[in-house]
Amino acid sequence: MYIRPDIFKNFPELIAAQSTREHGVSPYPYGLNLSNHVGDDPANVTENRRLFYERIDIPTDARFVYQNQIHSANVNLVLGDEGILKETDLLTPEP
Repeated sequence: MYIRPDIFKNFPELIAAQSTREHGVSPYPYGLNLSNHVGDDPANVTENRRLFYERIDIPTDARFVYQNQIHSANVNLVLGDEGILKETDLLTPEP
C-alpha cells in the first residue's frame, strides 16, 4: 500500500510515504489511485485516500491540499485551503 522512504527515518516528526497501487478499492488499472483526474470513480478515490491516510496515521481532521503534478521549476507556497494546485513542488510552514 505504501513505501516509507529511508531518507526520512531520522525525522520522526515528518510523515513521508509513497503510495502504491496495491490494496485500493478501485478496479484495475487504478488500484489505490489517489487522483480525481485520471478517470477513476470519485467515490473510490475518496475511499482510497481514507485508507491510505489511515494506514500512515494521518488524522481524520487534517487539512489537505492536492497537487496535479507537472514537471517544471514551479514551487507553490501552501498557506491553507488552496484546493488543487498544479506545481512541481509544494512547500508549507504549517505543521
